[in-house]
This record gives sequence, structure tokens and C-alpha cells, in this order.
Amino acid sequence: VGLVPQRMTLIEPPPHGSQLSGWEVQLYQSWKNATSVLDGLEDRGGRLDDCLGGLVYFSLGALESVAASSTASTCNGNQDGVVNDSSIWNKLWRTAGCICNDALSTNAGVVMGSVDGATDFA
Repeated sequence: VGLVPQRMTLIEPPPHGSQLSGWEVQLYQSWKNATSVLDGLEDRGGRLDDCLGGLVYFSLGALESVAASSTASTCNGNQDGVVNDSSIWNKLWRTAGCICNDALSTNAGVVMGSVDGATDFA
């Protein structure tokens, strides 16, 4: 879930003019939260690439957001025009897949040991 841990509320959508929609920001936050939980485990924690799988749910709002943004960029910077219902679903899956792959390859930006203070940043 895309909650901000300090407030336990959904992360706020970006201000107008941002290239990311609210559901994209929440998906990034969800992976960051999962990484933080794994990092907090005993015996040096874990990373996202230690997981066997993950499950991502989308609300109707995510699909509506993609449909409303007919020229929204995908996370690789390409512009995709949305023409029909099938391509709206495809754009949603492509964008989500790109976000998930990025989070998995970068450990969602979480430095190992940072959750429990095991990493010395000095």
C-alpha cells in the first residue's frame, strides 16, 4: 500500500505539471515500503530481489487516470497515444511493469541497513 509511514496516510499525488499520476506515486511508495520491511528483518535483512514474487492491484482510478492522459509518458520517456480500451489497459500494464522493474532493480532506492540504522552514513 502506498502509505507514508510517518503519517499512515496515502502518499499525496504530485502537484499539477508532474509527469507522474497519483497511482504511479503510490506504486513507487508501495515498493519502497516493502523494501523497508525486508531491510528491517533480522540477520542483515533482505532486498526486493530476494522476493519470490509480488502482487499489484489497481483501482479503477488508475485506469481512468491513464485514459484521461492520452499522451502521458511511460517511465522510459516514450509518448503513447491512447486510442481504444485495449490500448488503455496495455498502457496501464506497461507503465506499471516499468515502475515495478525499476523498483526491483534499484531496491526501490532504499540503502541496505538504513531502516534499522545499521548503515553508517558518516
